[in-house]
Amino acid sequence: MNQQEIKEAVNEAFRALINGRIDRIFQLDDYTFVFHLFHAGKKYSLLVSVLKRSKRFHLLFEEIHKEYLLSSNATSVLKRYLLKTRVERLAMYENCVEIQAGYNQDCRLLIDFSECNITVLNEMDKTVFSLFRKESRCHEKPLNGQPPGENDNCVPKIFPVNDGFSSEFFKERKEGLIKNLNRILKTEEKKVLRLAGKLSAEKREVDNKDFYKNMGELLKYNLAGLPRGTKTATLIYYDGKEVTAALDPGLTPGENMNAYFNKYKKLKKQVEVIDIKIGNQEKRLKLIRDIKNDITTGGTIGLVHPPSFFLNKYDLSLLGGAFTGKVENFHRSLEKKRTGSKTQKRAYLEFLSRSGKKILVGRNASENELLSIRVARGNDLWFHAESGAGSHVILRYEKRGSFQPEDVEDAAVLALYFSKCRSGKKDDVVYTYCKYLKKPKNAKTGTVLYFNNKTRFTTLEDKVLAGLMKHHPQIT
Repeated sequence: MNQQEIKEAVNEAFRALINGRIDRIFQLDDYTFVFHLFHAGKKYSLLVSVLKRSKRFHLLFEEIHKEYLLSSNATSVLKRYLLKTRVERLAMYENCVEIQAGYNQDCRLLIDFSECNITVLNEMDKTVFSLFRKESRCHEKPLNGQPPGENDNCVPKIFPVNDGFSSEFFKERKEGLIKNLNRILKTEEKKVLRLAGKLSAEKREVDNKDFYKNMGELLKYNLAGLPRGTKTATLIYYDGKEVTAALDPGLTPGENMNAYFNKYKKLKKQVEVIDIKIGNQEKRLKLIRDIKNDITTGGTIGLVHPPSFFLNKYDLSLLGGAFTGKVENFHRSLEKKRTGSKTQKRAYLEFLSRSGKKILVGRNASENELLSIRVARGNDLWFHAESGAGSHVILRYEKRGSFQPEDVEDAAVLALYFSKCRSGKKDDVVYTYCKYLKKPKNAKTGTVLYFNNKTRFTTLEDKVLAGLMKHHPQIT
């Protein structure tokens, strides 16, 4: 939605939202929230999304299934300030929508589309919640002035503008779900085809097993005339034809003979199972293609249906546990960035730098290794206190972005804080790109080697540390 479309949706939805009570708040992904309101005996759902490529602010006229809606740290904070409050004011600024809700004290919810941020300000205009650590740039004068019907309590029965945007949103998310499921199926199809190709090659070798038995027999009757160290031997077959046997020059003639017999025995054992294996891969391939063909109709895929609704008619056990888990949770990776649900526990701490970049911190040796070796990408920066044991700290690189001096300072402060050098308040911190990290062979968990590193003298400043710990008050 562009600015004009958001303005039209705000103006039309004004009478449904003003004086409405906020009953529930959920998160759909990192950038998208759903507010359930109750007004004049009717329930309304308001969608707010600051996702850069899909900015949205409009009413929803279909119900999102509860399995897609998440309760998160962000929703917990929003509930603390907004739940059971009534919307007292709604205004549209330049690239920003403001919702003022009253309870014991007034709060302002700012949806800033230019900065892709959602902020809550208390009655003293102090920020008490920020989705991302950025400043909102709302102008003082609303673009929509006094919305139509401000003094009219009559709520319209139809909302054509919002209804259109609602249909567009559900269609967009449905296409995203289908695309995501197709991607998972395509990857698995490639794996099955690759395995089926290997099994077909094994099948051809099994069908040719008697060749190895015959070669072993020929070597058995010609052992006396075979010198050691030769690579090939020309033998006379039973029908009088000459055949060439490949030999291992490092083995004796007898050992080469046994190698042919052992190969025959191994292939003979596979006769009973190779066809079963190939049959299983054919079943898996058929199941994957059946699901892919069924997706084209897409009748039961979308936010209004539970994720399992489409897949229940298939026996996914054929695909194995790991793949079944991916398929059953295809909706969980609709967006690249995702906020975890209550039951999900992150294997490391996550902070935000002053410019909004993610900083990941390991809490023990296993988490350090997970972060540095598996989670980190080549262009991320790795930090560690130089003089003592401590956490591995990863400063995430954002595409087409750059590291600001304050980003490096924030990550270095965390590396020093989560180390044994913390009591001294100051020390050197080493940092380098994650592509220059290497885990030595047989080294202890969490041990890495680093190259092309720089050193930064770092001081634990209370102001910087307090800003970083804002979302982790339990850490001391």
